[in-house]
Amino acid sequence: MNNNIKKLVAFCILMESSNDGILSKAPSYIQEKYEACLSCKEDWQLRALLDMGNKAKFDRWVERWT
Repeated sequence: MNNNIKKLVAFCILMESSNDGILSKAPSYIQEKYEACLSCKEDWQLRALLDMGNKAKFDRWVERWT
């Protein structure tokens, strides 16, 4: 699978975290997380950006679609 898709999935997971999702995210936070996701070369680096619950969500997505 294209690693860019995994980067996008990790970014989406980060943006959905919290009750208001992206509405509660400041532009600086969005930019920081976007750049962090883009800089990742390996899955473990993407997973390191996520908390435990979101790592599980990322892993489930990867398992389902790869």
